[in-house]
Amino acid sequence: MTDQKKNILITGASGFLGRYIIDYLLPNPLYNIIALGFNNSLSQEGLKFYSCDLTDIFQLESYVKEADIVIHAAGYISFERSDYEKLMNVNARGTENLVNLCLEHQVEKLVYVSSIAAFPVDESSGIVTESHRFKDRKFTTEYGLSKYIGESHVWRAYAEGLNTCILNPSLIIGEGDWSKGTPSFFPTIANGLKYYPTGSTGIVYAGDVANFIKLIIDHEPEHNQYVLSAENMSFKELFSLIALSVGQKSPHIPIKGQFKWFAFLIDRVRKYLFGKYGYLSRQNLRTISGSRDYDHTLSLTLRDFNYHSISDVVQTIGQSYLQYVKEK
Repeated sequence: MTDQKKNILITGASGFLGRYIIDYLLPNPLYNIIALGFNNSLSQEGLKFYSCDLTDIFQLESYVKEADIVIHAAGYISFERSDYEKLMNVNARGTENLVNLCLEHQVEKLVYVSSIAAFPVDESSGIVTESHRFKDRKFTTEYGLSKYIGESHVWRAYAEGLNTCILNPSLIIGEGDWSKGTPSFFPTIANGLKYYPTGSTGIVYAGDVANFIKLIIDHEPEHNQYVLSAENMSFKELFSLIALSVGQKSPHIPIKGQFKWFAFLIDRVRKYLFGKYGYLSRQNLRTISGSRDYDHTLSLTLRDFNYHSISDVVQTIGQSYLQYVKEK
């Protein structure tokens, strides 16, 4: 890497993962961060956030043309069928716009943060690796399909000569807005959640994803796609770790059989009548009831990269949440 300062454009910079990425990149004096998000109030010394709609290609171009490196971490997450058009608009068309602009303005590198949801379902196979992207195109969620289409645009750009790298994180945990996303697991369980999903998935710390991005900017990676997943874990085990971290009893009622649909109805009521964040859409119920293991072997070939223990990470996040409650 030369001593010349690089302009790094980060989409989704005001989001959960975006804040971690900024924390890892901002201290480097050779990086000038261009942060795109929807919360200008997050601007701080040495960093300014800019509001930008990925579907507005003319507005987006004004930032891309100034960038040397683009980190595309923006995305819309939903497991509701009613959000299909928004998923496609942001995750598919928005990514297409960004990719086309990266090609037009010849950026040095594009890093696309996708998801394990973008891997097609292949019930006949065991552990999931990067090669699963090329399996039969069957998806359990519209969200997964929209991220897969986004990946397809990145692969097209790679074929046209753009230096690209696709990252597929598993379930990302970390600190953030305690009212939504995986950070909301902590207050929900602290308030006495009794039920848990019966499935399992991969888990990864948000700081590890951000560190991986930092390392592939500092050092050219050998591969174009990486699964990022620290550990494979059942939701029962994850929820029990969270309960322990906040001094609460572990959830003990599995979401299965008739109770699965009872939990779904309760979740719908909380969402539509009381405005509470909803988790259990019909698609999500299928997803969290299934079990898939993810292979992180390829990611560990990146120089200087290692994963944090999920148990240690959960304990730290839980303590942060308890401190937050104490200071309220």
